Amino acid sequence: MKAVNVTVGQSVTPTETLFELVDPDHLHVELTVFEKDVPLLRPGQRIRFTLPNDSSAERTASVYLIGRTVDAQQRTVRVHGHLDRENDPSLLPGMFVRAVVETSARRVPALPDKAVVDYEGKQYVFRLESSSAKQQVFRMLEVRRGEQADGYSEVLLPGAAAGARYATDGAYSLLSKLKNAAEEE
Repeated sequence: MKAVNVTVGQSVTPTETLFELVDPDHLHVELTVFEKDVPLLRPGQRIRFTLPNDSSAERTASVYLIGRTVDAQQRTVRVHGHLDRENDPSLLPGMFVRAVVETSARRVPALPDKAVVDYEGKQYVFRLESSSAKQQVFRMLEVRRGEQADGYSEVLLPGAAAGARYATDGAYSLLSKLKNAAEEE
């Protein structure tokens, strides 16, 4: 039961709503999408979403229905999605979610945002050249950053070697050590 609009002894007319019932057995996710993004949407696309109080657990759904009318004030369209896992006990009717609709599914080389450093107007990554018990040797390579999403950056690596390993965290620390060592020489 979501709402009770009546109290004991109250007079009601036949047209008044007394109760609002909600069946939590078949929940859906409903998104509000800006009208400029609607042409990118198709039924069946994957929706990834998180709850405001639990952004660590990502949930999924798929686009089922795309609204046919634009809200005049907000310039948005409603998008209805079916949950992949409907019986999630942490989902309740009326909750807000943060959602991303996957509009394309191309595979690209990507690294965490922390692995790409901006230095003197260019972007760089650090490739692991050699590793021993005492030290690791990295080489600084210029790259072009492509699209960014969910903490990852597409990296366009010229002549990328298959199976190469890259520093995924602390790239600014490596840059700092490299530049300090160059200044000491």
